[in-house]
Amino acid sequence: MKKSGALLSTILAVIMLTVMLCPVLPVYGAGSSIIVDHNNATLADLESIPTEWINKAKSNLNIYYSHTSHGSQITTGMTGLVSFKGSTYAWNSTGKDGALRLREGGTDLGDSNWPQQTRNFLKNNPGVNVVMWSWCGQVSDASKDYIDKYLSAMNQLEKEYPNVKFVYMTGHTDGTGVNGNLNIRNEQIRSYCRTNNKILFDFADIESYDPDGKYYLDKKVNDNCDYDSDGNGSRESNWAIAWQNSHTKNVDWYDCSSAHSQPLNANMKAYAAWYLWARLAGWNGETSDDSGDKTPQSVEKTFNDIGKSYAKNQIETLASKGFYDWIEGSSFKPGRNITRGEFLYLLVKTFDLHGTAEDNFIDVKPTDFYYEAAAIAKKYGISNGIGKNKLGGELSITRQDMSVMVVRAWNATGRMFQAGSETDLAQFIDADKIAPYAKESMAILERNGILQGYNKTIDPRGNFTMEQAAMVIWRIYKGE
Repeated sequence: MKKSGALLSTILAVIMLTVMLCPVLPVYGAGSSIIVDHNNATLADLESIPTEWINKAKSNLNIYYSHTSHGSQITTGMTGLVSFKGSTYAWNSTGKDGALRLREGGTDLGDSNWPQQTRNFLKNNPGVNVVMWSWCGQVSDASKDYIDKYLSAMNQLEKEYPNVKFVYMTGHTDGTGVNGNLNIRNEQIRSYCRTNNKILFDFADIESYDPDGKYYLDKKVNDNCDYDSDGNGSRESNWAIAWQNSHTKNVDWYDCSSAHSQPLNANMKAYAAWYLWARLAGWNGETSDDSGDKTPQSVEKTFNDIGKSYAKNQIETLASKGFYDWIEGSSFKPGRNITRGEFLYLLVKTFDLHGTAEDNFIDVKPTDFYYEAAAIAKKYGISNGIGKNKLGGELSITRQDMSVMVVRAWNATGRMFQAGSETDLAQFIDADKIAPYAKESMAILERNGILQGYNKTIDPRGNFTMEQAAMVIWRIYKGE
């Protein structure tokens, strides 16, 4: 009896230690599969993730991800993302300094011993609560039985380790198109995951679309993003290179290592990975408030000239909620300078400020669409105008003046934000060009992730454009 009691005590101690070391992640019930694919792989998708869920992922997840070269696109993309977007997306193998903890293995699903390797790793690292394995070309030649064995092995591991989330994955594209064996086997994996409420990182689907949603699998796209544009059997075009060349580096995309492929591919894999981490931490995938008013899921309005804009998704979402009801016609002109009146209108709407137009600037007419917004801005001290009681509503607004208005609006609502300092601006080589009255405001917006620089500059005296304003308004709006 003494031996039995001692054994029971030991078992209970091990169980308690495991529970303490391994945070229990949310349980997903019937109908709650998590499918991460091209719909979650753009910069806009990344920025739609509430910061609290990024932080919860970093606090609660302990990830083991085993891969070889193709699978490294996710982690090299994540590494480049830190330089592109900052320490919010930091990760390392220990979780040091509040980073996401992710350890990498050096083999892939082509190693037949991967299930036992997983068991061995979990035995030696009881705190791990997420496991993900990638393919490296094996799905191209796989049979139905081979994939069935993979799915069965994953399912068995889930039964053995109920507190660990196992992430399924599809194989990378190989140029065989919609009817090729690769896609047939990938569809087998997708169908199983949807039917059985599994977690899937759809590697191939992300490679089949560019950030604008254009589809390339039917054009025999491969892992390098090459595709056959004219149906002559030769892959002479590359969607990633074309997109990179038509967009601004370090604004719309960032350079990073991307094995067998292009940087943009790894960018998109990194965005999707953070979407996955947030979902595993408990995020429901929506950016709405309790009433559901802020969800960007459905787009009811668009413009005919924003297809290449990095702010396309944000513009469409804001437009569908009435932010751009003052624009007549179907042209948005994303690159033009936004005016002071236009920006005040957006700002007052974003912070949901109300008031009466008892006192207004003398150059604002009752017929101006921003008439009420200008009066409200004056009432709350958001804008003092350009002098002599004039707003200058038709004039362009600089980035530093925009920053001052945003912070004043923030203060008017009594909402909390992180204080900024000159240290936040030290990274910008043109910080000395900021006017004294705007330094604190620009520092606050930079600290809170509302305003971002480019190529080590923050361009305080540069004019603010329509698409830049859309990004700022969206960041404020989704954080409200």
